[in-house]
Amino acid sequence: MGRKRVMIVEDQREIARMVHSAIQLMDPSLDVVDTLSAEEASLELAEHGADLIVIDVRLPGISGLELVERWHIQNINIPVIVTTGFSEPAIRALAERLGVRAFFNKPLPMDEFLLAVRSILAGESFQPSEDRAAKVLTDLRQKLDADAAWLCQEGGQATHRAGDVLEVMEEDMEAVQHALAAILHRTVPFLGEVKEDPPSIISVSGEKRQMIVTPMPSGPSLVLFLSKPIAAQTLFDELTEAVHRLEKIFHTDRLMQEASSGVVPMPDWVQQTVGGGATEPEWNLAETSVESQEAKTFWDDAVLEAGGFLSPGKLTFEEAEKLGWAPDDGSITPYRVFE
Repeated sequence: MGRKRVMIVEDQREIARMVHSAIQLMDPSLDVVDTLSAEEASLELAEHGADLIVIDVRLPGISGLELVERWHIQNINIPVIVTTGFSEPAIRALAERLGVRAFFNKPLPMDEFLLAVRSILAGESFQPSEDRAAKVLTDLRQKLDADAAWLCQEGGQATHRAGDVLEVMEEDMEAVQHALAAILHRTVPFLGEVKEDPPSIISVSGEKRQMIVTPMPSGPSLVLFLSKPIAAQTLFDELTEAVHRLEKIFHTDRLMQEASSGVVPMPDWVQQTVGGGATEPEWNLAETSVESQEAKTFWDDAVLEAGGFLSPGKLTFEEAEKLGWAPDDGSITPYRVFE
């Protein structure tokens, strides 16, 4: 069985390189190819095929969605991930009507994007973490007939909600969560890290309702508001399942962190492309070396970026090789160039 092939259709070279590198780092066994336009993508697809296509909406000539629509009409059933810098809901709606498997606004949330790539290539459905976390809370609320199920960050902000409690103001919840986080922080040295299995449960019962707070290893806390009595074992079982599901959702970046041992932070230009809030993929520079063929590829790319020709007096790679100035295969100093 051949290597799975991912085609990136993106006319902005820096973004294409960033996406290419992130996918390759996530799974080095993948064959990743870049194309700069819809026309080039069509030729590449006809000649070599693909298992997944990552396509930008705005391209020179035919737009990404126009190309997806043509493939849709031609019954070319290759999974597509659409990326765009546009925020208009109509673009997303059109993409969904065309059956794309995932849709991302730029700057890309890299952990979510890579999860989509991994899931789709594995033949699985993909849901953004926001949707999946909301579903976990909705399921939990329905099973326990709770007034509300919230997911609160360490600072107390309720980032996901299923149901609501009118008497609880956002600032009140933040104060409660902040106080709980402070207590946990001070107890961790002699209790150890928060456990996922079995989960910790903090219960406060009042005249109106019961509040359940379950701190999670990844940082957030699961908060339940109950106005009806629930059997202790049922409550424990449902909370355990919910915590497991949420932890799986919010730990999707672990594979990237474990993908390499020798790592350095991404270059500044990549961080600016990805955006400050995104999870940063790591760049593995361990044992990086440049072979003769790689040097030739780098040289050819530089020529293309310069407009496809060399200035008078500049040597081609072949000429440098004839003069003995190109690197020998057996004596190459490891290095990496970030353009």
